[in-house]
Amino acid sequence: MKWEELLDVAGLTDVGMRRSNNQDSFRLLMAPSADQWHRRGHVFLVADGMGAHAVGELASKMAVDTIPHTYHKLANIPYQQAIAKAVQDANSLIYNRGKANQEFKGMGTTSTTLVLLPQGAVIAHVGDSRAYRVRNGQVEQLSFDHSLAWELVRRRQLTLEQARTMVPSNVITRSLGPDPEVQVDIEGPHSVEPGDVFVLCSDGLSGQVTDPEIGALARHLPALEACQALIDMANLRGGPDNITLIIVRVGDESGANNNRSLETSSAPPGNRSARCMILGIGLVLASLLMGIVGQFTGLKPAAMWSSAAVGILLGLAAMTAGLLIKRWNEPALPDESAPPLTAYRHAPCAVDKPFLDRFIARLQQLRTAAVEKAWNVDWTEFFAHRNTADKHVEADNPTAALHELCEAQRLLAAAQKRFQEQTQELLGGK
Repeated sequence: MKWEELLDVAGLTDVGMRRSNNQDSFRLLMAPSADQWHRRGHVFLVADGMGAHAVGELASKMAVDTIPHTYHKLANIPYQQAIAKAVQDANSLIYNRGKANQEFKGMGTTSTTLVLLPQGAVIAHVGDSRAYRVRNGQVEQLSFDHSLAWELVRRRQLTLEQARTMVPSNVITRSLGPDPEVQVDIEGPHSVEPGDVFVLCSDGLSGQVTDPEIGALARHLPALEACQALIDMANLRGGPDNITLIIVRVGDESGANNNRSLETSSAPPGNRSARCMILGIGLVLASLLMGIVGQFTGLKPAAMWSSAAVGILLGLAAMTAGLLIKRWNEPALPDESAPPLTAYRHAPCAVDKPFLDRFIARLQQLRTAAVEKAWNVDWTEFFAHRNTADKHVEADNPTAALHELCEAQRLLAAAQKRFQEQTQELLGGK
């Protein structure tokens, strides 16, 4: 990671179209200084709660509150061990809370955490929320779904296509809270390159929107705009669950808004290491010179050598501190004997003409449904965006076309929400 690189970060959550409350939670925790970035990095976390009433909401909130806090407290152990221990501690807290009160019985939550460090990207994962990386026109799933469907596929009892049609998608095999102990998947560190985009999301998004669509929108739109567009897409496809996602764009060359510096201090640890080394060498040389001067001038050579010895020891201590600082902050070297890290799934996610044609066809279907259901849509604005999108397609500017299509989609999604709210008010009034 270079000092100048930027992050474009955003997170959003939405109740969806069929749930009465939102049991998802998320957390964006940016390192407040360059020193903290080097030691513990940035932390991003999505949690999808489970349980009746508000129990799931409580479980997910406990996860996003506990995991980052505990991770930063464990500064004396390696970061991979620290994040695993933080997730396990969150599990213990949720489990004990569930045992303490009958009303909280069965509370649980998924937990997918991204830690972005100089060493790379580390994923700590439990459940069926997901972590993706988008790179070079490919969207890669970096986490394994702890679900019955994925377990059957891993055991080669079903193909992926069979699992999609034969196994309920909401049956998960691992989560925080139900048991006193939990196994945490630690993935990485995965390499991080300028232009990479990371996406964390609950299954309210991944269950309705395809991986190529997630990758395309996350890569080609600013983070906040992409979050909203993906939520709109999931809601317009039924929105059966809460929808939560975080998008982190690294070294975004497009100059998107909400950019934040990866490192914010003007004195990186490498400079502190060099200063300690220089100070130590200077002390040693000065002390030796002091002893030599005392020896040849007769100025109490024993006392001069005694003072020199103290200076030499201080200099050696400063040099040792410099080496330790350098060693503490330098990126971990890859293990040449270890197999390369791979994604669990990957798919192309280019914004090309076939992709845009499918988007346009879907918008046309939604427009027909909106007219039939009498949604209150500003059709003048809708067609303005659609016509502008067509011009960008003709001019071979797919990113600009995608932006206009997402704006048109936004009008439909907002009208759908208003229609639902008005319907619920009428039903409640009766």
